[in-house]
Amino acid sequence: MHRRNQWLCAGVAAALLAPAPLFAAGAGNGIYLEFGGGTGEFEWDDSDTEDIDAGLASFGYALDTAPLGPGVFNYRLNVGLASQNLDFDDHNVEAETAGIQVDNTFGFRIVSNDTVRWWAGPSVRVGLYGGDYDADPDYGIDGEDLAYFEFALGGATGVNIDLGGVILSPSVAWRSHGFAGSDDTDNGDFSGNHQTMTFNTALLF
Repeated sequence: MHRRNQWLCAGVAAALLAPAPLFAAGAGNGIYLEFGGGTGEFEWDDSDTEDIDAGLASFGYALDTAPLGPGVFNYRLNVGLASQNLDFDDHNVEAETAGIQVDNTFGFRIVSNDTVRWWAGPSVRVGLYGGDYDADPDYGIDGEDLAYFEFALGGATGVNIDLGGVILSPSVAWRSHGFAGSDDTDNGDFSGNHQTMTFNTALLF
């Protein structure tokens, strides 16, 4: 558990220290909305592994350093408020959490012209979440609190479309998430993973 947390903290630090040129010439700033879901596993330190379904949603600030034009590289930053629901498949238990997430995408041009840019590249995401479990006395859960860090790696692709004064930027991403944290149940520490597909729409100005 301690080694897993060390790797998790290292990943969080690396993502948060990634370059974010907020004032780059020609950058687009705006807002984004994202939702998605997937499946994975959840394990308390002293318990068996549980299968989970994960639901994700977030909204917040969006930055793209090169939303249009012939440049090869663009950096995409999303910083927002997020929610996650972890639904335990084998029991009537759901963890409902909310927090903050930071997503860094390093995009590379596939096709572009004066009004459209298609890009793709790797994504690095970190998040901090807290919430509680739905009560299920039969499973020994009575609404206890939980909190965890999350680190995710994956890939994203999207299209930036100039609509005249505003850029519409839909994108899709696949990520593999790892998380670790603790709760107020008798089991205490936990860890897990889930693989998700997300859909994101940003408006850039």
